Amino acid sequence: TLSSMIQSGEYAELIQPSLLSTLKRRFPQTLWVAVEARIDGELAGIALAEVFPLGQVAKIASYMIKEKFKEQGIGRQLL
Repeated sequence: TLSSMIQSGEYAELIQPSLLSTLKRRFPQTLWVAVEARIDGELAGIALAEVFPLGQVAKIASYMIKEKFKEQGIGRQLL
């Protein structure tokens, strides 16, 4: 789950520290969706979105690509 991935630290390096603390504080009341990109098994980037009630609207909260994977179109594919 996203919650366990954040707590284990896999996403922590790609999420802004202030957002990370907000995510940890708001679970489980808020539904979050993560879309990740991996290259050869390594996490290359993620996009996190908050899903609002009724699931009809989502807002992107964080979008990060590791430096070594930038300029390869990964971010465009995530969104």
